[in-house]
Amino acid sequence: MEKNRVKVTIGGISYSLTSDDDAAYIKKVAGLVDTKMKEIGEANSYLTNYSKAVLTAINIADDFLKRNDKVREVINENEQLKRRINELERRFGKR
Repeated sequence: MEKNRVKVTIGGISYSLTSDDDAAYIKKVAGLVDTKMKEIGEANSYLTNYSKAVLTAINIADDFLKRNDKVREVINENEQLKRRINELERRFGKR
């Protein structure tokens, strides 16, 4: 698979990113990181770019882990519902 090289700007610094993903997706990811860094910078103007980057990584990791937990909850609920449906179908027969 051909690698895509895309120039992006995050926190005022230009990067040349290489990925298997398409250019639009790479720009979307970089845009998310840049937006989060700007939000953190606006709330804490005294932070260095490095500190903003670390806090951005922490925030994104937090969002990721919370969403993963939610996805696991939904999967577990779905599995419980499937078991309940199977139980009811055995009890009352399939229609």
